[in-house]
Amino acid sequence: MGVQIVQRVISSVTDNRIQVGSGQFGRKVSLPGTWNRIRVGMRYDMVDGGSSLTGPAFYFGFGSGTANMIGDATTTNFIGLSIASSVYWARTAGTLAPFYRIGNSTAGEVVAVTKSGTTLTTVAAGFGANFSPGAGASTNTPDRIMMFVDISTGAPNYTVNLWGYAGVWDPPHYGFEVPTVSDFLGQMPVLVPTYNTHAAYGSIAIPFSQVAGTLDTVQFSWSDPNAMFEICDLAVAVIS
Repeated sequence: MGVQIVQRVISSVTDNRIQVGSGQFGRKVSLPGTWNRIRVGMRYDMVDGGSSLTGPAFYFGFGSGTANMIGDATTTNFIGLSIASSVYWARTAGTLAPFYRIGNSTAGEVVAVTKSGTTLTTVAAGFGANFSPGAGASTNTPDRIMMFVDISTGAPNYTVNLWGYAGVWDPPHYGFEVPTVSDFLGQMPVLVPTYNTHAAYGSIAIPFSQVAGTLDTVQFSWSDPNAMFEICDLAVAVIS
């Protein structure tokens, strides 16, 4: 399926989205030369693929340029978040729409990652994030959630922070409150975001430098052609 722009209509409002199924995209951004901490955030949901998933690869973060990105065999330079291709995504029917949940958030499933050339590096510890996106995109279900990935400079390690949804998606059972675009943009520049049903998942230090390529591009990659990601809002903030 690759990457395309799709429209959804939720509560009579047209929602234009980037739909990613077995593909990737990059968006160049303008960053100051002296940043210490940057953030990429998205508000998103998924298309129901009809069954649980085994083996999709997920990457979200900052890279160098729009050629040789994180989803390519050779990558110029990348740092961000990864969900390993070995992770099982369990599909549940849900009350309003299906949702996916990765294998009970075992440490090592949601990790910090870097890639330069063909060398992919992750750390042993994982964020332990309760990663469970709703899959009601094709039925126009209001199930969008938020994810923020922060990158902080350092030597020899950079630090990756994750903030996002903190519970099983099914809203009638878990008191879910759907974040609006105003909620999303309002939290993007905040050092410590706060929003109902979302939480910080800590930080992971990982060896990285920008020698191989300066970070100047938001990159997103997903490898399943049926259970597609749909990103309705994407933003970048310089935190410090």
